[in-house]
Amino acid sequence: MPDTLGQRALNRALLARQLLLRRTKLTPLEAVRVFGVPNGVFPGTVLVDGLVRGSWRITRSQAGAALEIEPYGRVSKKDREALESAGARLVRFAVGEDACDIRFAPLA
Repeated sequence: MPDTLGQRALNRALLARQLLLRRTKLTPLEAVRVFGVPNGVFPGTVLVDGLVRGSWRITRSQAGAALEIEPYGRVSKKDREALESAGARLVRFAVGEDACDIRFAPLA
């Protein structure tokens, strides 16, 4: 097989995806939740100590903005407080609102 620039780029992309999946230690169910989305639009990812531990999305209504966090497993109190702090900064940056409601979805 000829070693073309396109083939090398494809090989690097596949290797990067494999390394990402290995490094984040996603279970098959978590991988489907993160990567199996319609139209290629990926949800926001919650990282704890560099590992994928959930997803997030911002919703808006007349009452204001809300950050909904869906953890994939148990979250310690310390990590929950850190997520709330980072989430408030995220909403302030993305939506421009200082006050927001931060909700954690119950574990399935």
